Amino acid sequence: MLGVLTLGVLWVVDSASTQAQLPNLVEVRGQYMPSTEIPEQAPLSSQVASYDAALNVPVRLTERAFLIPGLAYHVDSVSFSNQPDDFTAPRAFHSIEIPVMYVQLLPSDWSLALRFAAGLAGDFHAVDADLLRLSGMILASKTFSERFVFGFGGLAGYSFGAFFPLPALYFAWEPITQFRLETFVPAFLSATYIPHHRVEIGGRAELAGNQYGVRFSGIRDEPPCVDGPDASADPARCLDNLAYSVGSAGLTLGVRVYESLWFEAYGAYAFFRRFEPKNAAGDSIDIDSFPREFFFRFGIAWRIPES
Repeated sequence: MLGVLTLGVLWVVDSASTQAQLPNLVEVRGQYMPSTEIPEQAPLSSQVASYDAALNVPVRLTERAFLIPGLAYHVDSVSFSNQPDDFTAPRAFHSIEIPVMYVQLLPSDWSLALRFAAGLAGDFHAVDADLLRLSGMILASKTFSERFVFGFGGLAGYSFGAFFPLPALYFAWEPITQFRLETFVPAFLSATYIPHHRVEIGGRAELAGNQYGVRFSGIRDEPPCVDGPDASADPARCLDNLAYSVGSAGLTLGVRVYESLWFEAYGAYAFFRRFEPKNAAGDSIDIDSFPREFFFRFGIAWRIPES
């Protein structure tokens, strides 16, 4: 089950978890992974740097209903070292997403959040309909007090011919004013200590990932995707898309820069890193597990004001 979750649907989890409650108005992040030797291709090494940008615009429909359309962009930039002379590979994988979230406040301190997103994900050397992906989330939440919120619902996603449904649970608890425990299953668990109204420190564990279409001509116009001088094309071995997943745990820091503008940092240990190349039928060509590594993520977030 873990392999199915992490390699098949983590892009849905990662996308929806950022909006388990209300999303940030503006967010810009960068993440750096150290260079790692690629399994079974030593001494070839790769280094991945990731960047995110997101914009969300809350619109009040009524006193108890809100619509939040947005735009999100993510890129994984890959650099290689010690590559052989004939080595060729995509150097960047992109995803663009347009989410729309609807929030309805209900009687008895209940609320309902509906989210739908459509986007494209791939190396963008060519763009076709197979790069389209769709995702959705429904989450019903009950505010039991100012310190305790519980929610439940589900996630679903469609990409590269596969449909992925998942249950979802949300939990937020503040046993004291300075401490907050929050989780969105199956995406993250966080504990945050607030020693000052401008500082947040804590711990976090998360699962994240993405799935990209591969249209790079150096792969798609070469065997086994096409006939070669010594072999016929083999669709079962032709790389169509690539799933990438990371499980991590580490420390978080948030510093209020001005009003609702925050600097955020996450230093973590990636205890799980995996690539899964797939053919057009959705079958795995191979699965590569990468060494565990420390990494660092930082960014600026303009949060929705609490009042």
